[in-house]
Amino acid sequence: MENFVLSGRASTVFRLIELKAKREGVNSMVNMNVVTSSYVGAVGYDGQNKVLYVQFRNGQTYRYLDVQLAIYDSFLAAESKGKYYAANIRNHYQCAPEIGE
Repeated sequence: MENFVLSGRASTVFRLIELKAKREGVNSMVNMNVVTSSYVGAVGYDGQNKVLYVQFRNGQTYRYLDVQLAIYDSFLAAESKGKYYAANIRNHYQCAPEIGE
């Protein structure tokens, strides 16, 4: 999985999200939807901050910045979550591992 180096506004937004998550707890911030996939375990979306959360079957969770709601909805509706992720999310958005990962 490729990680992007964050700078400027993106880094600030991720830091604010981290602080909010630490204060409120990640589970209270984003509802994760368990999905049927051999690659992706669960998907969540923070509409206020436009952050997509993807938890993989290996337990790692990544956050993707500036993701539109339509991408999240299409991801949930996709027949193959892994193929949708590879074609439309991976390497298309800045990402960072979730807190404590």
